Amino acid sequence: MFANSIVANGKHASDHLQSAKVIFPVAFSLAVIFWGAREARTHADAWVTGAMVGIAFSVVALGNLRVIWAIGGDSWTDEQAGALGSTRPGFDAGHSLVEIGTTAAVAAIVLFVVVLHTHRIVRTGPAIAAALLSLLPLVAPGIGPLALLGIVVLIADVCIQRAHQLKKAADPSDLDEPSR
Repeated sequence: MFANSIVANGKHASDHLQSAKVIFPVAFSLAVIFWGAREARTHADAWVTGAMVGIAFSVVALGNLRVIWAIGGDSWTDEQAGALGSTRPGFDAGHSLVEIGTTAAVAAIVLFVVVLHTHRIVRTGPAIAAALLSLLPLVAPGIGPLALLGIVVLIADVCIQRAHQLKKAADPSDLDEPSR
């Protein structure tokens, strides 16, 4: 429904639309992390850094939408956008917002990882992997949504730990026997 209400003709605009939609998996991912890790819900700093992640990705979405609105309904390739885009109001500002939002999102994710690890909500290995994967957009600009890979690692670790806790609560004797 979100994508249906926005006209994004051409490759450049459609790429920005895809990037703008990243806010939805981010919101879902944060919900899964707070659902899976009950301990995270008791720490205000986890909520604050989680909100920072959401706000940063909202800035990315807004920047992407500004670029799309600046292009209007024109069907531009990336080359045409590079040549003609600066003449449209909001085009450069939208790209600047995307860049600022992406940098803020990377910083917020790394801070979120640090907070979750400090409270022993995520384990050390997954925390390191999540932080490193979150840095990808700084190494290879233009791939901002890949910062989500760090969040995916957090989700996996939280869900694995949650499943282990539920299994232990259901039948503590299963953990004492070697697996077959």
